[in-house]
Amino acid sequence: MEERLIKSRDNESNDGFRLQPPKVPPLPKNRGMSRLSLAGLPGASPRTNEVGHPSLGSVRMVWTRSTQRPRMLPDFIKVKRNINRNLAKWVQEQIPLLTPLLAGIATFRQHEGKQARVTRTDDSEREIEYHQSSFEFVMTREEMRFSTLPAIKEKMLELAKRVGSAQERQLLEMAKREADSSGNVVHTGPDFTPDDLLELISRVPEDFDSRTLERQGGPVFVLHPDTAAKVVPQAKEWEKNPEFKAKLAEIMQRKREEWRDREANRKLVS
Repeated sequence: MEERLIKSRDNESNDGFRLQPPKVPPLPKNRGMSRLSLAGLPGASPRTNEVGHPSLGSVRMVWTRSTQRPRMLPDFIKVKRNINRNLAKWVQEQIPLLTPLLAGIATFRQHEGKQARVTRTDDSEREIEYHQSSFEFVMTREEMRFSTLPAIKEKMLELAKRVGSAQERQLLEMAKREADSSGNVVHTGPDFTPDDLLELISRVPEDFDSRTLERQGGPVFVLHPDTAAKVVPQAKEWEKNPEFKAKLAEIMQRKREEWRDREANRKLVS
């Protein structure tokens, strides 16, 4: 529907014409979407401003109607929810595999509360405050369009590595605080000696099998790669020394007796 050009009698424009906007009938209801487009009108005076903004000059209005309703793609909510849940579960399963220090530590999920209480082997207790951690997983539009399953798997593994590294760092920080507060710290000199290793082993509580009295698991020592490259070969050589083996056997016997006392006290209390 175009505007009409009407002869001007008052000569307000140079070309003798002015724009008079037509009366646009209302659009019928439920007939779809409408669109208004503006285009320059050739031959019209640029000073004419009865329609549109003065800076636009002379314009014409064109109404178009769409008789089709807009359509949307279906949103598979349940499918996406299941995929997200399965991906999150898979990432959780990869964390101990990529972070060996966390592999032997049992975990549980607490749904409510901001604090927890830990009971040590000597029946002492301590409050644990949870720290919030967040990890970002981003895929660009190009990655979503052209990515493959192996590429997505690599990004998910990278996310699992970041989560595991953060948990490992928090674990070591908490262990350091607990050791410093209880005084359970062994200070060594520039050279790590057999006596230093025996002292470390004697400071760590251990559990034993109730029937065979064999060690269950054992302590885990976390060392810097440079330190491990130096100490681990030395420790293997010390284990062949009869004197070292005798001292280690004495320490393990004392640990068995301490474990029996703990188990006896626990049964009496319960």
